[in-house]
Amino acid sequence: MTANRSPSRKRILLTGAAGGIGSAFFRAEASNYFFRLADRETSSIVSALSQGHEVSALDVADLEACQEVCRDIDIVIHLAAATNPEADFYKALLYNNICGTYNIFRAAKDRGVNASSLPAVRKSSLVIQTMSRLILSHHYVP
Repeated sequence: MTANRSPSRKRILLTGAAGGIGSAFFRAEASNYFFRLADRETSSIVSALSQGHEVSALDVADLEACQEVCRDIDIVIHLAAATNPEADFYKALLYNNICGTYNIFRAAKDRGVNASSLPAVRKSSLVIQTMSRLILSHHYVP
């Protein structure tokens, strides 16, 4: 799904946009950037269309889909992941977290996304890093 975008604002692809961290980040920064919100399930994020953003259904395990969603993007913030600590490695974690991360970063590189543009996201990236560390410390780090 697409909407008109302002050429003056940075264009951010936000994967995992329907999740807790992704949706909080979008709410905090929606007026500062043009967003392409991507998630497997988009019903909770379609309201962003009325704000002039885009919404895309995305399976990050699909490299071709990742290539398409990275088209015309300045910044990628990849938050899509299986977060259940009980998730089966082969059925959920391998494809979503490992292959998906590779696919998004491969697609971003192939589409010429400038990795040095990430500091433009300002203080919100620090919030994401802090929240991610808290989540990881409680679920994944022994």
